[in-house]
Amino acid sequence: MKLKFVLQPANDLNKFCGHRVWQKPKDGHVYAIGADVAEGVGGDASCSQVFDCTTGLHVASFWSNLIDTDNYAAELYKQGSWYNTAFICIEANNHGHSVISNLSGAIGGLTYPNLYKRIEYDEYTQRRTKKIGFVTKDRNHKARLIDNLKSALKSGEIVTFDKYTIQDLGNFVRDEKSGRLGASGSAHDDRVMALGLAWEQANIIIEGQRTTKQSHSPRISYDPQTGFPTGDIYEAEESFF
Repeated sequence: MKLKFVLQPANDLNKFCGHRVWQKPKDGHVYAIGADVAEGVGGDASCSQVFDCTTGLHVASFWSNLIDTDNYAAELYKQGSWYNTAFICIEANNHGHSVISNLSGAIGGLTYPNLYKRIEYDEYTQRRTKKIGFVTKDRNHKARLIDNLKSALKSGEIVTFDKYTIQDLGNFVRDEKSGRLGASGSAHDDRVMALGLAWEQANIIIEGQRTTKQSHSPRISYDPQTGFPTGDIYEAEESFF
């Protein structure tokens, strides 16, 4: 596929629909992308955040509350391909399944190689299987995602200079009564969730590289497509969550 980006004027960045780039891809750097998915009818937005696993910088984003899932999948394909075939972690909820189907090649002509896969245990077959995407509708999974993001931002493992992402982070709260995590009032949390998904993918890559370098056990290897452990020790583990 030939990649093509079209420059657009951005008079109001708060409402700008499209790609924003602070740092172009660098040779030898590994990138992770988190993709939050919306319907594309003017309410919540589909948003992707690009994270440089080598430097810890938030380097680019895509945001649109008007794009449909088919075209969003195409934009993710272009974005990921440009950033050294980045690893993409897609929200596996509702409309996210359409984006996953497009990027995985299940439908359409796109087949993206580096997609985040979660581990699920099938009680019927009693086997662990890999499925594409991160399920944020599970309260425990979402809480872990946000806690990890919060910790990474505090420790400086993630650095962002994006005004709108910082604003959304400031509006992201936990409801004291229900315990629900999300944006306060009429604010949106798409940029926060996308950044959290990017860090989820990046953390797997970073930890996988670190463990591979430090490990003295010949029984451990890492799947280059997902960063998950494979081999004898992988088979012996009960759960990754």
